[in-house]
Amino acid sequence: MKFDWMKRNKAIVLKAGLVMGGFALFFGVVISTALKGGAVVNNETNSESYSDALKSEIPLAEETTVEEATEVAFETQVGAATYFDGEGVLYRQRKVEVTEAEKLYGANIEVLSANQRKWREVKDEVGNVAVTTAGNYVNIREDAEAGAELIGKAYTGAVVSVVGEVTDDEGAVWYQISSGDVEGYASAAYFLTGESLVEELSDEEEYFNEEYLTNKEDWKLAITLEEEERLRKEELEKLRKQQQQDRETIEKNRKKAVDKSNVATEEAKEAARNGDTSLLRSQMIDYAMQFLGNRYINGGQSLVDGTDCSGFTCFIYRDFGYSIDRTPAAQYQNAGRSISLEEARPGDIVCYGKSSVTHVALYMGNGKIIHSANSRKGVVIYDVGYDNIIGIKSVMD
Repeated sequence: MKFDWMKRNKAIVLKAGLVMGGFALFFGVVISTALKGGAVVNNETNSESYSDALKSEIPLAEETTVEEATEVAFETQVGAATYFDGEGVLYRQRKVEVTEAEKLYGANIEVLSANQRKWREVKDEVGNVAVTTAGNYVNIREDAEAGAELIGKAYTGAVVSVVGEVTDDEGAVWYQISSGDVEGYASAAYFLTGESLVEELSDEEEYFNEEYLTNKEDWKLAITLEEEERLRKEELEKLRKQQQQDRETIEKNRKKAVDKSNVATEEAKEAARNGDTSLLRSQMIDYAMQFLGNRYINGGQSLVDGTDCSGFTCFIYRDFGYSIDRTPAAQYQNAGRSISLEEARPGDIVCYGKSSVTHVALYMGNGKIIHSANSRKGVVIYDVGYDNIIGIKSVMD
């Protein structure tokens, strides 16, 4: 190929593309051989060197080497190549076949798919890595065989560096890997790497997205068995402390409620003696609310540690200076006077049942009750009409 022909046709390629068979294909080529017919890759041969010719046809940086200037990447429509200069600017178009390009430029053309090209970019940035796909974790062993000593684990999403690849006697492929403080072998079946990894990348995936893959600081890494045991103990200790803290909080709240047992103020008592129980009733409901969430215990004798429905009403009234019976039926029979639901005020006792009273609650006002419901729910707030009402008793007036 004559140099003057080359200069005349401007067949100088830095970056271009070729797609065949209707699919976008990516190619990389390094032209390393001298062009036949006079011009050679050497600025010491002939009056005008190949490197000088490149610079005269397409502006290049002064430090551009011949090797750099002859790198080629193909990217276009079927059967044609679009040539670009070093800045990615469209230079010229010409019908080109792969075989013709190889002959014309004296080089071997390597065909790369989009995923292959992307994988090369990833490898350039983070190295030859793989990501764990197992549902929980992959075992890492000392040797490339199923019975080898277990030395670590790579949990889902862990990134490992693939050092090598081994096929065992059964035909199974193992990766020799390095990740965190673990170096060993793991079954290749539970990892994605190369084109397969690139194919799975999506912004919607937690571990299989480009941002995670290219940001080493975010990587999950494999752990040794010793590290796993240490983390397990730390988690158990964290759980134990949280449970202890929860128990202390509950106990603190219970003691706080007990400390407020004498909530019937002299003002409220004096008003009640004069026939106005409004303040006393309000204080009774405020007091009862402190036990919200406490346990239901059949026959229990404590608002703090747990009691049943009639114990709840009995002990609330006791702490306000009133003595009423301990059972639902007896409270209905003996406590105060009977009134209608329309007359009910905060602190009155609502009696429930079918043919007889089997459950009691404190009326809060506004159609609500507070009561020790059952062993599943403890002290809760319900609508007053949640069950059949047999009667309502007013104890305070």
